[in-house]
Amino acid sequence: MSDLVAGMARLSEQEEIANKHLASAIEFAAALHEIKSGGLYKFKSPTWETYLQDHWSGKISRSQADRIISAHTVKLTLESGGAKPKVVTTKQAQKLQKLPTNLQVAAYEKAAKKRYEESQTAEPTTEDIDEAVAEIEQEERSQIDLIRMYANDFSILVKAAKALEMRIEQLSHPLTHGAELVGRMGEVRHGIDEIIQALR
Repeated sequence: MSDLVAGMARLSEQEEIANKHLASAIEFAAALHEIKSGGLYKFKSPTWETYLQDHWSGKISRSQADRIISAHTVKLTLESGGAKPKVVTTKQAQKLQKLPTNLQVAAYEKAAKKRYEESQTAEPTTEDIDEAVAEIEQEERSQIDLIRMYANDFSILVKAAKALEMRIEQLSHPLTHGAELVGRMGEVRHGIDEIIQALR
């Protein structure tokens, strides 16, 4: 019973905050986020959708609520990564969520740095974030292409090394050709070492 009372009280508190700050993006998003993520809506409705229909009808749709909550989640991710955004709009969140969580902070900070250098303003625009996300996506693709290239070269070197090893075994007079083959094996192994170092 105490959990029910506490839950209802917390829900009422967050609903009051959400109503009071309906026009204020930050407080409203934070309150709505807690109502959903904390499962507080279940004290009044069986599902999130019915809760919004029953208690927020005409004020906010489910798609709008989910976008607002998503933006607040991104804001929390940025803050946990050391960034300090005053607000993250739904459009900015959609841009940043194209990236894995660990790269969202890098994209935001890149956009914020550019905005500050251009206008001495710390808060990046949606266009700044879009450009930063595109740049990081391109960097990631380039790294993947580089890894694939090294992996292909490594595969070729491994096949060459195996072929040489088989050749050594097949030689009927190893002492005649041994020095030459040892030299080739050394070159192959050196190439493999270079590839391994590049992949680290």
